[in-house]
Amino acid sequence: MIFRLVQFYGRFPRLIFPFLPKQVIIMALSAILVSAAVQSLVPVTNFDLTRYLGAWYEIARLPAWFEKNLDSVTATYSLREDGKVRVVNEGSREGRHARSVGRA
Repeated sequence: MIFRLVQFYGRFPRLIFPFLPKQVIIMALSAILVSAAVQSLVPVTNFDLTRYLGAWYEIARLPAWFEKNLDSVTATYSLREDGKVRVVNEGSREGRHARSVGRA
């Protein structure tokens, strides 16, 4: 009985969406779960942005495409005229300077 339930459950998404690869089904289900979690997030009310402006030196990181294979990475935050934050990520790759500029 348990084997049949597991077997059915394992094939269930393929029965509903036989033309989609497993990865697409998994990504869609993950997106639904993440969107439900994001709706419950509440922003911090007493956040002081000025405390975080300036240069930050990286000691560890999660992978990001613009920092791939970079050493000596820094992130510099500054206020823009429109009130948003300018973000400059810099580092070196094989002796060459790399830079990514964005806004938050």
